[in-house]
Amino acid sequence: TAWYDAAGGGAGGSVWITASGTLSGAGSISANGGNGGAHGDRYAGAGAGGRISVTYNGVGDTTPTMNCYGGDSTYTYGDGAAGTIYTRDTSDIAAIYGTLTINNYNRSLWNGGLYNVASSGTPLFALDNGVAGVDKYQFDEFILQDNARVYLQAYTVGETLYETVLEGGDFIIDSGTVAFDVPQNITTEPLFKTFAMTGSSTLTHSYHESTHNYSVIFSVTQADGAGTVTIASGSSINVNGKGYGSALGTGPGTDAGGDGAAGGGAYGGNGGTSSQSVSGGTAYQNSAVNPYVLLYDVIKAPTYLGSGGGNATEGATGGRGAGAIKITCSGSFTLDGTISANGDTGGTAWYDAAGGGAGGSVWITASGTLSGAGSISANGGNGGAHGD
Repeated sequence: TAWYDAAGGGAGGSVWITASGTLSGAGSISANGGNGGAHGDRYAGAGAGGRISVTYNGVGDTTPTMNCYGGDSTYTYGDGAAGTIYTRDTSDIAAIYGTLTINNYNRSLWNGGLYNVASSGTPLFALDNGVAGVDKYQFDEFILQDNARVYLQAYTVGETLYETVLEGGDFIIDSGTVAFDVPQNITTEPLFKTFAMTGSSTLTHSYHESTHNYSVIFSVTQADGAGTVTIASGSSINVNGKGYGSALGTGPGTDAGGDGAAGGGAYGGNGGTSSQSVSGGTAYQNSAVNPYVLLYDVIKAPTYLGSGGGNATEGATGGRGAGAIKITCSGSFTLDGTISANGDTGGTAWYDAAGGGAGGSVWITASGTLSGAGSISANGGNGGAHGD
């Protein structure tokens, strides 16, 4: 810092270790980003974590800790992104692709460009080499922890495809909240042999505003058809309020005028009409041929986001719609935690009341048994209430 200025933190560097023998010891290996400077009300962005790669042949009684997280910033959205930690034990003949761990030490999950993944400074680890064609990544274990955010790429430039293919053995989430942003138009879904959530962890995707960019999408399978999904009690896949923004989407609630009450967002059905006859969003359209033409998604294969509730002009904000979840499992699916895609409640302000956001989509295909004491929900948010 100097005078009235604050400078950004530097990124972590690289650590690449290849050991023909065992890895042991009580030390540490780190490639963390530097903190952002702060002066008065000026808060600089922090540096991202670097990359660590360690290959070894067996482990001792103790092993070094490894950290590769972003730096801290006083500005809420200024924390650096996590780096990557790659490890491989060559003594395990079954583990030929190694383990990728992304842990951001509970730095901020989001940034100022909340609804635009292309925003400068977005704290995420993007799996994309920027090379035309398909980038394929394979890991024996893919571990996300503590505010890690991963975004896969799927887009075209002219007629050239850029897409990430991610394949792994075990997809593990065992600590904190993580975001796994998969483009809703991806042609090759992320594929794993098992998926497990423990440690009261949460999986989500990033927020949207007016455009559906990404969903939580992955498939789990093995050659013998025994791919398993396990979500332990206390853990959750939660995309509540991560769909379309207020008064936006395929079937948004209608905004209300001054001292008004707005309509609710639509999805599986029409949004509710307010006490002041302001209509909700439309999921079905009347026509001379068929009075109920479905406009919103496919009943047997839902993939859309929920629409936002209507706003009211005195400052009451409509509830956000919910996000989208799609999971395909070739074996058993055990849910003792929760899967939720619920809309947000509409706000109130002065004499206004805003509409509730619509629930989103949850599409689960399990070739084996579905069991557990958990719950699945895609509920709409409550409408706001103020006076009459």
